[in-house]
Amino acid sequence: MYLSPGSFPWSDLGTWLSLYENSPKTSNENAILGKSIEVYNSSGNLIYNDDGKPLVVNGVDNMIVVKSNGIVMVCNKEREQEVKQIVNDLSAKYKDKFN
Repeated sequence: MYLSPGSFPWSDLGTWLSLYENSPKTSNENAILGKSIEVYNSSGNLIYNDDGKPLVVNGVDNMIVVKSNGIVMVCNKEREQEVKQIVNDLSAKYKDKFN
C-alpha cells in the first residue's frame, strides 16, 4: 500500500448547503440543479427539481428550494441543519406516502 500526500479542497456533499457551495452559480448566485426551473427576481438560492414538471421561483433569496418525489420543500439556508429532522418527521407522519 502506498500513500501520497495531497493538497486539495474537501467538502462533504452530504448537506444541501455544501451542495450549494460546490455547484456552479448563475449571475444572481443561484445554484440551479435539474430541469424545467424558472427563476425570477431571486438570488443566493439552491434550487433542485428532480422531474420535468416546471418549478418556478420568484422573489426569494438565500433559500433551499427542493422538489423531489412530488414533495416541495422551501427552507432558509440558515436553517439547513433542521432538514434532516423535518424529513424524519414527514417520513413518520406520512409513511404511506413515502417509498
